Amino acid sequence: MTWGSFRIDVDWPATEHDNWVDTSSEVRNQTGIVRYRVYRNSGNWLYDYCLEINIERDTYKYHFTDGEPDTYGLETQYKGNHTVKYNSKSPGIRQVWGEDARPPGDYDMSP
Repeated sequence: MTWGSFRIDVDWPATEHDNWVDTSSEVRNQTGIVRYRVYRNSGNWLYDYCLEINIERDTYKYHFTDGEPDTYGLETQYKGNHTVKYNSKSPGIRQVWGEDARPPGDYDMSP
């Protein structure tokens, strides 16, 4: 199955807790992101916030835009959990966009 590019608005607020939140079916179908968490990265002196996603796609380029708006990139090569650490004055994620990162002709044959 091949995945196309997408751009979708979201409302993922940053919290003080690192609880996972399931994505809507619309977000999951368009992005392959199953769940996420955006939280204050306490105890880390370099980055104030952490965005973690759990995905059902591999080899994908994601971009996340916060409320400033600053954009953070994440390139994945396997399904599962992935993390972006960042600093922001408005850390909630407002938009997710991305595109397939596989070379042309390299297709996932799994259902």
